[in-house]
Amino acid sequence: MRKELKDLNRGEIFKEEVKDAKGSEQKGYRPYMVVSDYSFNNQNGYALVCPLSNQPYLEPDGIHVETKKSVITGWVLTQHLTPYVSSYIDNESSTVNVVDEAKNSIVEKCLEVFKAISTETEHKHAGLNQGEIVQLDLNNDRVYAVILSENSFNECHNSVWVAPVVIESDYDGEPDHVEIKNEQLFDNECGIVYIEAVRNINIKVRNVEKTNFSVDVSELKKCLEILNIFFE
Repeated sequence: MRKELKDLNRGEIFKEEVKDAKGSEQKGYRPYMVVSDYSFNNQNGYALVCPLSNQPYLEPDGIHVETKKSVITGWVLTQHLTPYVSSYIDNESSTVNVVDEAKNSIVEKCLEVFKAISTETEHKHAGLNQGEIVQLDLNNDRVYAVILSENSFNECHNSVWVAPVVIESDYDGEPDHVEIKNEQLFDNECGIVYIEAVRNINIKVRNVEKTNFSVDVSELKKCLEILNIFFE
């Protein structure tokens, strides 16, 4: 059954090819499980998804999937959360092919992993830390982003969860956005963190560089509060 992204439900599994894949990132024609719920998808016009792999993974990086139709097998790659937008779809109808649906118990298991990755942490390490503002390659541009994944995750993986920052003259007040201040990076303008565009990015592939700045504690708390609402 083909559906528009805005009509997808959490737990549905579709098969399409991502055109924006870099290196080993979600390359090829493969299944994806929808993580965001219907209200998020309908409001934003896209869905947060995780790819599935036939290669076995240990929990929590991979959750062995059980589905209602038993069409799809494999592991949900929980560390690879990404927004699936309409520009990825290579057909005239702008729809994706829904082929199966994960059992509720599997969806809940994945949500618990996402909540753990997006918890606030005080542990610091030598690499990229939660709350840091970085620069990276995204959508054929060089952008700022805030690291949202907690540091035990960041320390054990070659990737991090980030939310991109858009620089505007004024804060737009959108509920899924967080205003951050930094005169050195944004001058007299404000940075707006787009939490709904959170994604896992490969540090080397996306050329991630530190700015040596971080958001303040209150700004980070706001980011994580909004992010965790997506996993309720």
